[in-house]
Amino acid sequence: MAKKGKGILNSRIFQGTVMLLLGCAVAWAILTRFTSVLTTKPEEKVGTLSEVQTLATMNLDNSYPGTVDGVVTLFARITKAIYNEEYSDKELEKLCTKRYQLMDSELQDAQGSMEHYLASMKAEAKNKKDKNITISNYFVDDFNASSDIYTIDGDSHQYAKVNCRFVMREDSKAETYNYLFTMRKDTESGKNWKILGWEITLEDEATDPVTAICQRNLDNDYPENPEDVVEYFAYITTALYNESYSDAEFAKMSAARAYLYDDELLANQTDVDAQLKSEVLAKKDAGVVVAAFVVDDADDFKYKYVLDDYCASGNCMFSMRGTSERQILTYQFILTKDSQGRWKIHGWEIVEE
Repeated sequence: MAKKGKGILNSRIFQGTVMLLLGCAVAWAILTRFTSVLTTKPEEKVGTLSEVQTLATMNLDNSYPGTVDGVVTLFARITKAIYNEEYSDKELEKLCTKRYQLMDSELQDAQGSMEHYLASMKAEAKNKKDKNITISNYFVDDFNASSDIYTIDGDSHQYAKVNCRFVMREDSKAETYNYLFTMRKDTESGKNWKILGWEITLEDEATDPVTAICQRNLDNDYPENPEDVVEYFAYITTALYNESYSDAEFAKMSAARAYLYDDELLANQTDVDAQLKSEVLAKKDAGVVVAAFVVDDADDFKYKYVLDDYCASGNCMFSMRGTSERQILTYQFILTKDSQGRWKIHGWEIVEE
């Protein structure tokens, strides 16, 4: 009987030990889980990606937007992330690369090399962040594929235009910019829409570039920096090549472009209007238009004294499209300051790529 009682006692002691160990294990698991919940960041708990991570890891080879407005929406979404979010240099490169993939090959060529494009985008992002400029929101206009897709005589491509409004905020000031995108369906995939270029206007500006140029008073509203002067030159040139206008409107646009020249350049022109009209008519007769232009960033402009003149130099790449071929022209500008401190175009050289 004694032996039997001792066995029961040992069994109970063993069971008690097991239950105690199990209880400790459960308590440890609960304590570990509780500690993990307290120390884990919210995004780690739910396993969600940030907007930057989501965009940077997109595989556009497998999931390219299937519509015109879908491409523009993704472009706007990436641009907003570049302006607004925090990211590493590697993540910024990935965002810029995704943006680049949405561009038509012609617009990609106009950006220069990939290295130049990335450097330009990094400088643009830094500039916006330094000025505290962010995108509050964007709105892509309704797109009707049955009416908004068009073709051009002698060109087998399909084209489309769609507008996107960006609400840009600088500190407490907000302005709305209209980006009118020109899209082209690529031939490689036969289905993907790519961004060929875009024109930018303020919401309260005339959307017609001819009207905007003709109504602008350069005496009171002259471009401030060398890159702004070159960009306005390119804007006027694009309107002259691409738009329809009256003789009176041509004269105003010609005068506006000549207003950007310095005295020496004007003195070397025998008849500014006649020369420009001949140039423009030749382009229109040949079916040549400006598909896009890209001006060097402010940081890429160079400054130096030449004798007593303070000079600036910078480039503008024009992507020219004809009925049967494409051409990239780089205008290398030299600018000087006039007696009123305004930057004026002293001249340019054209390099064909």
